[in-house]
Amino acid sequence: MLMRWLSLILLIGLLAVVAGCSDMGDKLVTPNQNTPPPDIDPTWVDDVSPIFTTNCTPCHVGSTPPTNGFDVSDYNAVITKISLAGNSIVTPGVPDDSELYLRLTGDGFSQMPPGTPLSSEDVDLIRQWIEDGAPENATP
Repeated sequence: MLMRWLSLILLIGLLAVVAGCSDMGDKLVTPNQNTPPPDIDPTWVDDVSPIFTTNCTPCHVGSTPPTNGFDVSDYNAVITKISLAGNSIVTPGVPDDSELYLRLTGDGFSQMPPGTPLSSEDVDLIRQWIEDGAPENATP
């Protein structure tokens, strides 16, 4: 008799859990791997420069090797730089034409930074920054 009651209580509890979860399916969101959440408007000053300072400046500051003249500590240097291959490092509005983005993803180029790539969140944020026109500062 006790086993029957315990089984009934367990069954009722299981049904309550299942019923409570039944409407959660339509609330799940699959994140897009290529863009950060829509409420982020990344800028050079607030978002991109800190990523480069942490991950890229050990090699890419100034004009001496191993930088190949690519200085990521200066906004204008990044925006106006033409690579050794003749590509724009950043093509505002078009991440897939921006060698910087392609190098961060390893798409057609050796991936940067070597050894420890940026997190997918950082790469997505930089992609969004380029898509948004690669702004230096937030517009008021």
